[in-house]
Amino acid sequence: MRTVATLAPLLALALIACGKGDASGPAGSGRIFVDSDPRGAAIVLDGSATGRFTPDTLPNVPSGTHTLELRLDSAGVAYALKIKAVVVANQLTIAALPVVTTCNATGNCSGLTAVFHDVANMHFATNPAATPFFTGGSGGGLLYPGPAGESYASAGAPIFVSFPVGSAGGIDVALGIYPFSISIPPLWAGRPAPPDSASAGRLVVHQTTWLVPPSTLANSWVPRGLQIEQRILGMDAVQGVLTVQVVFRNISATPLYRIVDPVVAMQGITYDKAYVGWGLDADIGASGGTIDDLYTFDPTLQLAMLYDGPMQEPGFNGPPALVGVRMLQPPAGATTVALSAWQAGTDIVGIDGTGNGWNIYTVAGKSGSVVWTPPPNQPGDWRIAVAAGPLHLAPGDTAAFTVAVVIAPPVPGTYTAGTVNWPGDPADAARPFNAMAAGLYQRARSAGQVQ
Repeated sequence: MRTVATLAPLLALALIACGKGDASGPAGSGRIFVDSDPRGAAIVLDGSATGRFTPDTLPNVPSGTHTLELRLDSAGVAYALKIKAVVVANQLTIAALPVVTTCNATGNCSGLTAVFHDVANMHFATNPAATPFFTGGSGGGLLYPGPAGESYASAGAPIFVSFPVGSAGGIDVALGIYPFSISIPPLWAGRPAPPDSASAGRLVVHQTTWLVPPSTLANSWVPRGLQIEQRILGMDAVQGVLTVQVVFRNISATPLYRIVDPVVAMQGITYDKAYVGWGLDADIGASGGTIDDLYTFDPTLQLAMLYDGPMQEPGFNGPPALVGVRMLQPPAGATTVALSAWQAGTDIVGIDGTGNGWNIYTVAGKSGSVVWTPPPNQPGDWRIAVAAGPLHLAPGDTAAFTVAVVIAPPVPGTYTAGTVNWPGDPADAARPFNAMAAGLYQRARSAGQVQ
């Protein structure tokens, strides 16, 4: 015999099934076996704490429909999930649930629940949706030097682009730094993570998220069925550097994922020609201020960089620092590392058409293993990213890589404050920009020491 749970309007569906007859307990009652991923969630039945934690069995539950709730505190964040569970007399009902948390239509829950960390002279935010530096998208997510420093980032996030096998007309899907807008709900579903580890000037922060597009995006150009794990490391001994170890895992065929995203077919999704990477919205200065940033690359270091063109930001205590993202270790099997930059107006969201994500991450504004395009002809509001591929990710496959986020002040005497300091050609070893960015290059080279 089988019964199915009905949803409260919250986070996920549940798998509820009846097993063999169970004559134990009072007449007219049954039992509920409750499990969760991850385990250790407190079990609440009809609003009352049971004192039990997953996995466990609730005995002597009267037949009928009950509200089953799981609560799990992880890394200072409270996760909760409610379902309606149907109990049949003398039967065992089984509930196996993933624990996730999602944001509202503009992603603001991420900003409201941001937690700040201090290491390596960097003061940075994380949140349950696993989008580092995001506190609402208005800057203030990365301060340097230290908590009294200036703002250098609004958001950082894993990025992804691919052509799913069997997609009609070879349509690509893409994940950007801001995979939502006022009209597009977020794709992130944050997952509980181990507590932060801080000792002897070393910090480790774990972040995990699932890409779970809402039903409104079932036919849009967005990836789904991917788990992304991030391990952020910093060391006081290596100033101005954070490393991010990232693992993309294709979980589209797993039963737990398909509970929260029933749109996915049982066999899952196979991603072909995939590029995986990490992007940064490095807003130098207050959000809404002067838009005068420039981007450039160093192909030999596999480093994308962004900096204030005039090297003069109102309210800053000295010249603004330069910010970079470096591909430290590409995923196994990748043959190309792409360094990208794009204007804020071309950010990828859930309704972007064919080719936009592919062009940004693998063609337009790219410097790396294959192509270099000219530098920007005017300052603006730029994003930067590093990505590697192409890869084939069938259900169960993983792609692991490591990036570094680096920040350093310009070298004194190598720039002219108040006038635009153009980046020049990255292939030119004598370009003046290289002297200005020598401190950033040194820190990028030292990023491998952060382990």
